[in-house]
Amino acid sequence: MHLGLSKEETFDLIRATKNPLFEIEEVKEGRRTRVVDGFMIGRYEVTNQEYKAVMPTYTFPFGDEQRPVHNLPKEQMEEFLKKLTEQYPALSIGLPEEVEWEYAARGYEHYKPYAWDTEGAAVFDPTKANVGTKRLDYAGQKAEGASWCGAEDMIGNVEEVSIVNAENYSANLDQKLVARGGSFGSDTVDSRTTSRHLLWTPKANEIGFRIAIRLKGEK
Repeated sequence: MHLGLSKEETFDLIRATKNPLFEIEEVKEGRRTRVVDGFMIGRYEVTNQEYKAVMPTYTFPFGDEQRPVHNLPKEQMEEFLKKLTEQYPALSIGLPEEVEWEYAARGYEHYKPYAWDTEGAAVFDPTKANVGTKRLDYAGQKAEGASWCGAEDMIGNVEEVSIVNAENYSANLDQKLVARGGSFGSDTVDSRTTSRHLLWTPKANEIGFRIAIRLKGEK
């Protein structure tokens, strides 16, 4: 997978994204929120083509190259991320923590129920996200639904696996993964930037993932 940046440009971008964490809807009153360290997040969910480039034995239907990879067990996601990191040894590439995912989806200035929302109006726009269609679409088909940082498909298409942050959200500590963003099978409430559900396994037709990139030693 080609990140499209030189090593120096990647490092500069990562270091430039050190911003305070937004106030999370589920954080208990009076609890201190975290600071989001510098990181980058994938513009799109990982596609079948990108996954196969790292995992050559993986197969998928003809014509689905640009659809998000989905229905993977945790172990296969982890193996992909490990191998991708080996290609970029100065970087740590993994799943986003859910505070990182939510920060990329809605920023921190005010409550934004959907990634594209600038007024906090909580109005869903079906032209900006693949939600409730019952059909998986190609990645990047809803550019107008991009979040403030340019990440597309944060809402809809496939739910995205993130790592649970138990100190910021209520959580069953037996579950380490959470799905965020809703999918083609979700309703508009479950697709809000603050909606989440804990996962026993990410292996489901409506669940995929995107990568988070950090400098080694800074996370």
